[in-house]
Amino acid sequence: MGTSIHCICKSLFVDRVKDLHVGEWRVVENFSLIPAMGFYRRTSHPFKISIIDSTIVTDPSPTTCEVPRLLCYY
Repeated sequence: MGTSIHCICKSLFVDRVKDLHVGEWRVVENFSLIPAMGFYRRTSHPFKISIIDSTIVTDPSPTTCEVPRLLCYY
């Protein structure tokens, strides 16, 4: 599957992440990555993600082709 990472979010930005579900793929841009320290550690990952004012969460687009045009099937 993937690696679990703890994510924190201030109540001001909850609307951006309220529809995220474990096991679903999402594209997350513009977030802060900070060391995970202290006694409250949700995962064993050494860092945690912090949702910030410029964070954007979108669905991955299955129609996007990042491969050069010659290799894409249209």
